Amino acid sequence: MTKSSFFASASALCFGLLLSLGAGSQANAAAKCIKGDRKAPYTIGWANIYSVPTWMKQTQGTIETEVEALKKQGLVDKLVVTDAQGDANVQIQQIQSMIDSDVDAIILIAGSSTAPARVLADACAKGIAIINFDSLVDTDQVTAKVNTDSAQWGDQAAKFLIDAIGGKGKILILNGPAGVSVSDDRRKGADAALKAHPDVTVLAETNTPYNVAPAQEAVTSLLFANSEIDGILSLGGALSAGAV
Repeated sequence: MTKSSFFASASALCFGLLLSLGAGSQANAAAKCIKGDRKAPYTIGWANIYSVPTWMKQTQGTIETEVEALKKQGLVDKLVVTDAQGDANVQIQQIQSMIDSDVDAIILIAGSSTAPARVLADACAKGIAIINFDSLVDTDQVTAKVNTDSAQWGDQAAKFLIDAIGGKGKILILNGPAGVSVSDDRRKGADAALKAHPDVTVLAETNTPYNVAPAQEAVTSLLFANSEIDGILSLGGALSAGAV
């Protein structure tokens, strides 16, 4: 699933829930964080962890296109966009600002799997719909979560590499940021396949943002430090581009 597909699914859930639960007490129990008292046109918050990577630029463009279409339908009045520039604490502050301005819904890709939990619980208690996608927060105080199976992603990637190097060899592992659900789950998913092949030696592994430049820098250092490498297990598309 592409990142833009993630947003298409997330936005469909978000606006569908708002429309169906905007009135009628029977619907109120159908989804968390929705009290049924909000009316269109809605103000939507997009809490972005960072905007630099190419896939995040694609996501941003998809969001803006979707919102423009919804504005024409009279469903959305305003899109509030924030960029935490990779800082989970800044993202929390930005979400709090959205809560203080009483947005109707927040679409979130999180910079930490744990840190935003408290502020999301506050938003949920105030009837703000929360759609958390791709990088998830370990909380049930959201309206919906949208994601692929990141553990399976890591498992399939590891098996592919192991097969490609004939079941033995020396490898490097490129992970996304530590403490982010997508990154951590992909690495955990790869673990079983690696343990099942003791002739595959992990020389080194590193964590970088999901962006080409830092991945390229990390791989350059690892290549200088390790003269014999048979493969690189890259657990992210931008990481792979940097490695190449």
